[in-house]
Amino acid sequence: MEKDVVLNAILTAMTSAFDGKDGDDWFNGLTATLDGVTPELASRLPAPGRSSLAAHLRHVVYTLEVVNARFSGEPLEPDWDAAWQQPTVTAQEWTALRSGLEEQRRALAKQIETRTEPSQRFLEEAIKNLVHLGYHIGAMRQILLSVN
Repeated sequence: MEKDVVLNAILTAMTSAFDGKDGDDWFNGLTATLDGVTPELASRLPAPGRSSLAAHLRHVVYTLEVVNARFSGEPLEPDWDAAWQQPTVTAQEWTALRSGLEEQRRALAKQIETRTEPSQRFLEEAIKNLVHLGYHIGAMRQILLSVN
C-alpha cells in the first residue's frame, strides 16, 4: 500500500474526528460536541470522583501537544497526571483550551501532510491517537448528557 494512501486515510479520519457532522448525530466530531458548551457546564463533575468535560479536553490538548512534540523529534517527558488535576475552567481558560485544541489539531495535520517517509512507529502513533481521541469524544458526550 502506498504511503500517500495511508497518510490520506489518517488525515480523513482525523478530520472526521474533529469535524464529524453537525447536529446531534452518532458521528459528531469533537468541535460540534464542544460548541455551545459553557465553562460552567464544562466544569461540572458528572458524579463524585469523576472527571469533568474540561479535564477531558485539557487531557486531549495535552496529548496532542505531546504527540506533536514527539513527531517533531523533541524530547519530552510527559506528566500525564497533571492534565487531569484541574477539573474546572474560567471563561478565559475555556477559550484558551478551545484555541489550544485547534492549534494542536493544525500542527498534527501538518505533521501528517508533510511526512514524506512515515515510519511504522509514526503510523502506529497517529492511528493510536485517533482511537484515543475517539474515546474522549465519546466520554465528553456522555458527560454532557449527565451534567446538562
